[in-house]
Amino acid sequence: MLDKNASKNDLTLELNELVDVMLDSAPERLIANKSIVDRLVELLCDVTKIELHPALFRDEHATTTSKGRAVSMTTAAQCAEEFMRTQVFIRGAYSAITEQLKGKESIELLYGGTGPFGLIVLPLLHRFAPEQVQLTLLDIHPESLEALEHVIEVLQVSDYIRSIQCVDILEWDAPAKAFDVIVSETMKMLLKDEPQVSIFRHLAPSLKDGGTLIPRQVQLDAWITSDGKERNESHHIGRFFTLDLASSLALSLQSEPKIECSLELPTRQNKVVDLTLTTYIQVYGEEWLYDNQCSLNLTFCINDIEPSESDGKIHFWYEFTRLPRFAFKYDVDANALEKLTLLADPLEQNSIGIPYIKHYWQKHQLIKTGRYNSNTLGNAKCENLEDRCALEHQMLVALNLPLYETLQEVYQSRTEEEFCDFILGKNNGVLNPSQIVEVTQLASQIS
Repeated sequence: MLDKNASKNDLTLELNELVDVMLDSAPERLIANKSIVDRLVELLCDVTKIELHPALFRDEHATTTSKGRAVSMTTAAQCAEEFMRTQVFIRGAYSAITEQLKGKESIELLYGGTGPFGLIVLPLLHRFAPEQVQLTLLDIHPESLEALEHVIEVLQVSDYIRSIQCVDILEWDAPAKAFDVIVSETMKMLLKDEPQVSIFRHLAPSLKDGGTLIPRQVQLDAWITSDGKERNESHHIGRFFTLDLASSLALSLQSEPKIECSLELPTRQNKVVDLTLTTYIQVYGEEWLYDNQCSLNLTFCINDIEPSESDGKIHFWYEFTRLPRFAFKYDVDANALEKLTLLADPLEQNSIGIPYIKHYWQKHQLIKTGRYNSNTLGNAKCENLEDRCALEHQMLVALNLPLYETLQEVYQSRTEEEFCDFILGKNNGVLNPSQIVEVTQLASQIS
């Protein structure tokens, strides 16, 4: 039987070997590494004693800062399960450190928002010497930093740590031009809810000349996905924002930060269209995350819109609030709902892969306009109002949706996509497969 120190050394060795597989895999092999990431997360949870999926989890320990939501320790740990996200960020950070060390004896790295695992940086440190890389680690949650101390101990990387501080990054007195690499992954799709933009705005002046941010850039693009006739075609109409070092420094010079953009629809598309908004992330070098590879890259669809104010443009601007997000100015096709006479099948999935939600949203739009009746039910067979309401309530519980707030949102949302955005917001940007299975089972009792 191994003694305690031997067991710890074996654990360190296995963690290092798992990360080595990720770093040494050819890009096309990353999709086959899910079991590697799963094992890494399992070991890190054992080390930190984190229960990854507690019953009835609501992320109650998240912290809402002045410029965005800092997810709880448990939610941060859950993000590690997204195996493409974990691999691409670790590989990108490794490439950035390696690149920065060229011609230098050592570098300083700032990691803002470590979570409980320090996942993007700590597991790869065995590839470097402490004399080469020194870390400053920041997180707002003391419980995350307590867990992080256990990870540091097991990975045997305490010699790499210059400082660990429990602090709101946006309130931290960031030193000027002090770091070669700044790492912060505090975002969701379309840079919403979490404070990634404000954090990079705050930290960018702390980067040395020639230094790099991780991720290196986040690109937000708009695409026409249909024009009513060519529903299988996709037309890129423009990039409405890129978060990178240049834009972060520009924002840091503004006393009141402002991000605005307008994209013009092609002349022939100057009518009702559907838009898809995408989030592409370059972590560093060749390490990218694209459509639907993780929750950060979920596509967002807006159906049946018209150019705003008859100027042929879609207007975008970023709201720097406690729950930041991009807002869009456009007109919804009024005729789309007027033409609706039959609700979608309850089992029809929507743009984020959930059954019933399209049916549910359409139903409440018809109720709002006084046009809901038995003739609009379509394939829905559960016509007993009491039974139907009971099933819908179970669906809302499965999707972590509070009843009163959800009813307000479904009536106020101008599009089904806005309602879907609300659902994702209540689930930290991603739904568990078990939630979708439960909603599907309930929807089948209505269809």
